[in-house]
Amino acid sequence: GDKSRSYSMLAQSLSLIEDLPWQIILVGDGPARTEIEKAFAPVAQQRVCFCGQLDPLATADLLTAADLFTWPAMNEAFGMAILEAHRHGLPVVAGYTDGVATLISDGQTGLLTRPPEPMVFASAIRQLLEDPDLRRQMALSARDKFLEQHDFDAAASRIHQFLLQVRPC
Repeated sequence: GDKSRSYSMLAQSLSLIEDLPWQIILVGDGPARTEIEKAFAPVAQQRVCFCGQLDPLATADLLTAADLFTWPAMNEAFGMAILEAHRHGLPVVAGYTDGVATLISDGQTGLLTRPPEPMVFASAIRQLLEDPDLRRQMALSARDKFLEQHDFDAAASRIHQFLLQVRPC
């Protein structure tokens, strides 16, 4: 239910900014695909691409080519897709949850909104679409944050430091 509601809110939000030049690529597949496609039916269809399930390299290529990543993240505990977007240097517009807020530094690596507010979410997307300098700045910050906190070496170092505190060698 939460993923479907996130897709529905995303579609509603995008329909509010059709005056801007954007396209969205939706990656993934599953039993709710027909329902999700229906949610996007009111949005200009030449702007929406349903790619279905892709292998990790194809997904990485799409993330590398994108300008931003957006996901309402309704009731989401931790957004692996958001983390992957930051890995590829993408600013993120997402709905606020405690878990998502640990990934996105609001105003620095992306923008957080309180779901379910399609108008507010659309406004955040609009802000990044209309301000390429802010988008670039957030993209660099997102990639830096990922490298500092979430890549393998950073994670191993944090675990090592934690273990030293728990049980000194």
